[in-house]
Amino acid sequence: MDLYTFKSIIKQKYKDYGRYEEQTKNLIIRQKLTDKLVRGNIKLASEEDLKIYYENNSSKFQMASNVSAVQYASKNKAELNNIRKNPNANIPGISKSPVELDQSNLNPQLRYIINETKVNQFTPIFTSNKQFVSLLIVEKENQQTIEFENVRDRIFNIVMQDREKKYLKDYFEKSKLSADIKIVR
Repeated sequence: MDLYTFKSIIKQKYKDYGRYEEQTKNLIIRQKLTDKLVRGNIKLASEEDLKIYYENNSSKFQMASNVSAVQYASKNKAELNNIRKNPNANIPGISKSPVELDQSNLNPQLRYIINETKVNQFTPIFTSNKQFVSLLIVEKENQQTIEFENVRDRIFNIVMQDREKKYLKDYFEKSKLSADIKIVR
């Protein structure tokens, strides 16, 4: 994914790029604080923990092998934004074509975008062949559970984040209880 595509996706999720930068900055500061508090205080997830999480949440690790979509393409991004608001509009300069996508043939970035987009919703606008493109996902067929080994790292991150959140919640609850708080009116 190039920088232009990345910024394009970010601008669709956040109306103001400055707001995204501010959120990212706050996230980094929070992560540094979390690292200081948590380091060495939580148990690493074992292989057994990961398998239990995978078995209990297998629906989170499903991917459609075939995806039916309608591809909207235009040289003008503003026109594409208009068609996203009203997919049935007939706007000159926008080509509309049905596409069948085989997930095994897609690059990882596009596969991720398609898997994160729900049925009857548009993907973020991206560039392809010197055009702006957005896909309207019509149907996801042949949902298959991704093998454990392929999502092992992702599961590890999820489990560790859950443990981190639990530890921080307990830490701050204990801090509140032991704090000497005086209410001044």
